[in-house]
Amino acid sequence: MLTGTTDTGKFVVTKELARHQELGPLPAREASLSLALRSLQDPERMVRLDTFASEGPARATGGEVYEVLFGVRGPWDAPPSHVVYAIWSIRDQERTAAFVESRRQLFTLRQQVLPTFAADWLLKHTDHEGRYMVVGFYGDEAGASRLCREHPLIKQFAAAHPASDYSAVDLTGLLCWRIQDFSPATGPV
Repeated sequence: MLTGTTDTGKFVVTKELARHQELGPLPAREASLSLALRSLQDPERMVRLDTFASEGPARATGGEVYEVLFGVRGPWDAPPSHVVYAIWSIRDQERTAAFVESRRQLFTLRQQVLPTFAADWLLKHTDHEGRYMVVGFYGDEAGASRLCREHPLIKQFAAAHPASDYSAVDLTGLLCWRIQDFSPATGPV
């Protein structure tokens, strides 16, 4: 279960795994949660996502480090089976607060309308100003790959709040993953 996802001050590390690695090395001892993710778009592609309570151990992994700004929990209370994420760049730093607030509103809408929505996190890159990652956890593939953006109310929200309003550029598009390994290393997040 993803408890405590509304806590701030946690750090998330993403690290691409070599194509020949099945699950990659074991998570760092300090990781509170570790996920091995297999891409739905490219089944040979795998990523490890680890969470840490502090920045030092996160940096020691050698991966991309993000700080959790906030999270919203959804109605799904079983372990999630799928993860989605997208990386955004905010070109005009004066629009950052509006972008962050729009993500909070979007996450709350997903909480209200998607039954298999477990949580969304908004993460800020620690080394690249203006770079953000949205990470979503779902209990099924349809919620992750389709409904998180195509539900009619979410499409309506996106139309009313276009990325251009925030000078936001989606750098990756929606990346969808199946959770291969879910390891709460020191307890739930």
